[in-house]
Amino acid sequence: MLRGKLHILPLITGKKDMPLRVGADLGPVQKHLGFPKWLYVYQNQPCGFLLGYGDLEIDILTRRNRARVNRISIKLWHMPDVAKSLPLKWSGNSQIDLDGFSPAMRLSSAKALLTDLGLHSEEYQVDSASETVRRLVLPHTELHFFRGPEEPILMEIHFLTSEEIRRTKGDWAF
Repeated sequence: MLRGKLHILPLITGKKDMPLRVGADLGPVQKHLGFPKWLYVYQNQPCGFLLGYGDLEIDILTRRNRARVNRISIKLWHMPDVAKSLPLKWSGNSQIDLDGFSPAMRLSSAKALLTDLGLHSEEYQVDSASETVRRLVLPHTELHFFRGPEEPILMEIHFLTSEEIRRTKGDWAF
């Protein structure tokens, strides 16, 4: 994060020196607020929370009274066929810097940008009823592409642990 912006390139490359990153230990859970009352974050069984901050979604897992960032996602669409306009925000006036990527970016342009950045990805075609038709998978990131007028277009970015990437490689299901 630089100057109030959340830059995605360090998340894509898996840098460990960012406070908000996949795998970050957020420390002990101080208290549980609200419902449901049966949700016990202090016990051994894991439980998860999905938090929304503007255009950013953060999936938190708790276990043994510790909270950890499990996944960070950026949805680049209002509706599956309508891309969001820039700038994207994550908290108040804090912006998300897509570092060269953009909503509705063509698959070929995203591949070229990854090559320019020196990053290697594997491409998967998705045969399902969902909007996602292609995925570019990197060691810490998945770029999801929806059907576009000429070629698939970038509409979601998911930052995951390397273990989760290995587990779901080629077989996407969230």
